Amino acid sequence: MTGPSIQDRTVEFRSILGQAQKRLASSKVGTQRQALLSDSQRREANGVEGPKRRSEFARRAADIGRAITGTTAKLQRLAELAKRKTLFDDRPVEISELTYVIKQDLASLNQQIASLQQLTLSQHPKSSRSKADQEGEHNDNVVVMLQGKLADVGANFKEVLEVRTKNIQASRSRTENFVSSVSSKSQTALDTQRSDSPLYNPSGRRTPQPGGSSDLLTLEPSNPSPLGRPSIHSDQQLLVMEEAQNNNSYIQARGEAIDAIERTISELGGIFGQLAQMVSEQSEMIQRIDANTEDVVDNVQGAQRELMKYWTRVSGNRWLIAQMFGVLMSSGVWVSQKGKYSWNKVCPVLDNKEQAQDGGIWRFVCKRGPYGDEVRRTTSNFNECLRACADESACKGISYYPGELACILMKTIKGMGTTISKDLVGATLLERVWVNK
Repeated sequence: MTGPSIQDRTVEFRSILGQAQKRLASSKVGTQRQALLSDSQRREANGVEGPKRRSEFARRAADIGRAITGTTAKLQRLAELAKRKTLFDDRPVEISELTYVIKQDLASLNQQIASLQQLTLSQHPKSSRSKADQEGEHNDNVVVMLQGKLADVGANFKEVLEVRTKNIQASRSRTENFVSSVSSKSQTALDTQRSDSPLYNPSGRRTPQPGGSSDLLTLEPSNPSPLGRPSIHSDQQLLVMEEAQNNNSYIQARGEAIDAIERTISELGGIFGQLAQMVSEQSEMIQRIDANTEDVVDNVQGAQRELMKYWTRVSGNRWLIAQMFGVLMSSGVWVSQKGKYSWNKVCPVLDNKEQAQDGGIWRFVCKRGPYGDEVRRTTSNFNECLRACADESACKGISYYPGELACILMKTIKGMGTTISKDLVGATLLERVWVNK
């Protein structure tokens, strides 16, 4: 039988490869597609940074968190085994292994949390820490959280060990009661059979045997003679002794397990003591925060009381505020009216006309009503008289009611000896001089 035919196509492969190389060399597309920068260089050039490396504190805290989670899973398995109360489904070897592993994990986690706290204190010392150091506060909170989780796991582990101890003690109590009852029954049976033996009978008396065969010895196992019975009872005694020995070894193993659990609980007490010391250091800071919070609450309540008092005063003074607003509005209107009816704008012609008369003496009167008190001023200059009459300070000291104050211009004519009021002045000026108080 001939083998399959083989065709050598090496030459064809080399020719195709050479053609492909020539096409790549002649084409510019291939060279343009080649990247000049690597990926990292391109990210740096574009300003895009890669994922930041985690800090040492974050890495250690994550490892401790994962370890606590794994220890919690082991503790759940140990709790399932410890709650079993049957003798035939008990697994002491697995329980002992889990107890040892969990104890070692708790001790290791306690040391890791202590080293993590020392790392935080070295990176963010409390003596030089400011209020703006949020990273230090965050690290302290993470340490406290991990300590709380470890304390919870330790407390659960202690409860599981206590449950296991109670179950072992209950099982040992039941076993001792059973073994003592069986031993007493077997001992009673042996004593009864021993009383039928010729060795326990007096020398002159023998137990009568049926058939008159009391003097015969036989080696047949099936012989129902009294001498054949002790072999059966001796076997029973050996079985009882063997069972008692097995039970004693089982009870001894249970006792050793209880001792191991007690030692583990005592070691957990030491771990709890270390955790309590670490938590007490954190409690000082928590107490300071609590005191500051109480101060803030007191300050806020005091500010609220002051604001309520101010609101009460403002609410009671609303009518006074309205009155003040009305006075301000009336004052504004009066000022605008005063600017509108100023003496210099109203009476320039009057001034020239009166100045052309025969040099009398001008005077003004501030008067409250037609029969009220008067304050008289005398001047020879008409413009000064007008300005004085317009000025409210000229009427200072006169008690008056609103709307009754008037300024009247008067003139004394030379040679007449009497004081008369100029009609022209009175008709023109008195309309604009009433002061609306």
